[in-house]
Amino acid sequence: MRMKTSHYLLLASLAIAAACTRTDQVRSTPERVIDRDSVSAGVAIAADTAAPATASFTAASGSAPTSGKSTLNPAVVEASASLTVALNRDAQRLSAVRATGNADHDFAAMMAEHAVGAVDLARLHLRDGKSPELRSLAERIVAERPAQAERLGLMAKRLADAKPTYNPQDATDAYKARLIGVMRIMKQPLVSSEKIDVDFARMLRIHTQSGIALTNAVIAHGRDAEVKKLAQRLASEQTASMAEIDTWLQRNEQ
Repeated sequence: MRMKTSHYLLLASLAIAAACTRTDQVRSTPERVIDRDSVSAGVAIAADTAAPATASFTAASGSAPTSGKSTLNPAVVEASASLTVALNRDAQRLSAVRATGNADHDFAAMMAEHAVGAVDLARLHLRDGKSPELRSLAERIVAERPAQAERLGLMAKRLADAKPTYNPQDATDAYKARLIGVMRIMKQPLVSSEKIDVDFARMLRIHTQSGIALTNAVIAHGRDAEVKKLAQRLASEQTASMAEIDTWLQRNEQ
């Protein structure tokens, strides 16, 4: 089993990251918590940590590996690993945004990266996913988010020299605390269902939840009227997307 499951992970890792040189064990359980800090491709989930370039799935129960033949589908392992790398990469981009201390600028810069990350996830699902409802959602994301990212980038450029409105070095600062909360959402444990559509919906839900938190942060603490108006629209759109994802999961997650 150890050799066979390692081989599956090797296939998945090679498909998503040329830098991946080794794989770890996969445990045969109905669902697996994905160890995001050791997913291959050399991306870190947090701003101040770097993850080893390995791929690892651990049993949700924490139990020892089961004996017998693995039932893992290599295509599902590859698709889930690709989605995980994309979500991790998006979190890395968010954490790498240079904070200026101006809430409106920092929101625009982070939300632009967030939109790019949504497109990455959606394109992977259009490649691998089967659900018509989720494919429709992914198509909308691919169609709409690039323009959104461009508009947010222009806002960030306009506000590049804006005066600071919060202290990005102070974790107790109200706005900084909200940004920390956004990253905590992005670092939530991921559970692989061995179903490509369910895994995409779960990861997109995490991504959407973090977007709602980010927009709510600038709605509460921002000062630029144009930024806040756009944030309110984005919050409404992402709340609707969250409801759509939750409805789909309730019908299909089991």
